[in-house]
Amino acid sequence: MEAGTTPPPEEAGEGYTGAAVAGAVLATLAFPFISLIAALLLQGNETDPHKKAQLRTWAWASGAWMAFGLVLVLIAVGAFAHSGAGSVDHSGPCQGGPETGATGKAVPGHPNKFVFPCVFGGTETTTFPTH
Repeated sequence: MEAGTTPPPEEAGEGYTGAAVAGAVLATLAFPFISLIAALLLQGNETDPHKKAQLRTWAWASGAWMAFGLVLVLIAVGAFAHSGAGSVDHSGPCQGGPETGATGKAVPGHPNKFVFPCVFGGTETTTFPTH
């Protein structure tokens, strides 16, 4: 082949080796943002079309993996916010028994009846005997 000529398509580069691809996959799973930047930087300087295509795929995979992680975070935040962030609904029947050490609220008009909050929700109304 003469100097300065473009190699025929069958002599063009074969792309990255299996070890390099495995490293890219591991880097994408562990550090997707850094992998995206690396893939884009390497793609800009690459002349081999096979390697350029592989780097483009690597960039897309890194971006997709980051988007997947973002979706998981949004689902977790939504589930946590929807659950009331640990708040207990004290309306309804008592669940889990009265909270230990809780102060009862007196029922108006009934000097010996008190309402206590329960551990897992609801309330318990207790009547204390008068002496």
